[in-house]
Amino acid sequence: MEYNFLTHLDSFANDGFAIYDQLLNENDLNTVNDYFESRLEDFTSAQIGRGQEKSVNTDVRSDLNLWVDISDHKLKAYFEKIDIFKEILKKEFYLPIQSYESQLSHYQKGASYTKHKDKHKSSDARLISSVFYLNKNWTSKDGGQLMIYNEQKVFEVEPISNRFVVFRSELEHEVLVSNTNRKSIATWFRNKI
Repeated sequence: MEYNFLTHLDSFANDGFAIYDQLLNENDLNTVNDYFESRLEDFTSAQIGRGQEKSVNTDVRSDLNLWVDISDHKLKAYFEKIDIFKEILKKEFYLPIQSYESQLSHYQKGASYTKHKDKHKSSDARLISSVFYLNKNWTSKDGGQLMIYNEQKVFEVEPISNRFVVFRSELEHEVLVSNTNRKSIATWFRNKI
């Protein structure tokens, strides 16, 4: 069944972000979760910056991550949805998206990511950011909420399982301290390959 991404485009147009729940069916969600768990030994400390300025700074960002290949068949169901959403963004908002990149993100207990923008100061390649959550039985006391700041409002997003959040890459956002393991896939829609 095709997911109806058109339902929350007004929110994206007005506030710069939108939330979509129940992105994948149960079988596909389990496959993605199993893949995530199978790759945990391959994760490394997340870096900030780009190019030669990349560095690990746990005062800013203390999660672990793993870049993934969009051709990985274990993530096929997820990337099929990403391909659909990419085309909707291009058609509805005339965005010059040419590609996207993705990484798995693992926040262990105590990990966080301070306020930042995904659009780098020295590059305008990233246009749209998204996060897909894999946190079964998440409750508010587990922490790890995504805070998104636009010009008028602050939005708090709970990282519940099977939730897909999309926002403009120039918006400031942060991940609050996680009190348990927090799992997600981050994807950035880019205007350059």
